[in-house]
Amino acid sequence: MRSRKPVSLRPLTIAFLLALTLVVSACGQTGSTPGVKSGSTGEPTVAPESIVQETSQAPSQDTRKPREPTGLASDRRPAAGDVLSVTFLDVGQGSSALIQLPNRGNVLIDGGPREGGPERVADLQRLGVDRLDAVVISHADEDHAGGLIDVISSEPVSAVYDSGYPHTTRTYSDLLDAVESSGARYVETRTGEIISLDPEVSMEFIYPDELGEGTNESSLALRLDYGRFAAQFVGDLGFEEEENLLASGRVSPVTLLEVGHHGSATSSSSEFLSALSPEIGVIQVGRENPYGHPAQEALSRLAAAGIKVYRTD
Repeated sequence: MRSRKPVSLRPLTIAFLLALTLVVSACGQTGSTPGVKSGSTGEPTVAPESIVQETSQAPSQDTRKPREPTGLASDRRPAAGDVLSVTFLDVGQGSSALIQLPNRGNVLIDGGPREGGPERVADLQRLGVDRLDAVVISHADEDHAGGLIDVISSEPVSAVYDSGYPHTTRTYSDLLDAVESSGARYVETRTGEIISLDPEVSMEFIYPDELGEGTNESSLALRLDYGRFAAQFVGDLGFEEEENLLASGRVSPVTLLEVGHHGSATSSSSEFLSALSPEIGVIQVGRENPYGHPAQEALSRLAAAGIKVYRTD
């Protein structure tokens, strides 16, 4: 087992069961919780018996060289003890991530497959979520959007962000019906749209400028900044869209990357990983899935970039 002790001013901790949880206290840096197996080779993680979310009191001085600022609009540091958490739910072959803000706002990105919708509702209840301030549909494919039908039908939701790509599946049609019935504000989203829920947290969509040729190519890419911590969510974007992002100048270093398209061979180019330079990559993937995700080519690029990889299988 390879791990490193959390030595930063405000550590990030990791645990597994139904979810992989990253808890960032104020200007969070990274470290691994003992007993959690990880590695840049993408080896599967080992789950303890329950979800654990821990934070530490900030020590009197920083013991690690600080990261460069990652683009938060304000340079003021959040107060010690303020906590932002990112929880990657284990949905099998699919994606779902919950962001819980310091001011107790909740943002859900995707909901995994439709058949797992009731489990997503239960997951949110276990995590203490009784409302969602924002739901992000990264794209309309069933393994990302399907589980949101039950979630939106069960939890109060303030706003839903979606590219609006005209997907013709029954699942997507039912999802739009659920959004309409919920009374949530529907936001057809493009580059520059901002989710403004907490003055200390910046959440901005950096893709797409316009719809692509398919659902994957139209995935919403959301960047989150909190002090010196930053995370990038990219849905199922592939090489071509990564190139577009690099050319746009909107890609800059982050702490955490949601690895694109479940670690497919045609996502996470070396150039894209170099520009983002994440410390941690999370691959949301189902065990023994029929697509061969994550692909060895992607794992090799992640390893070559020195990124510590965690997986939900």
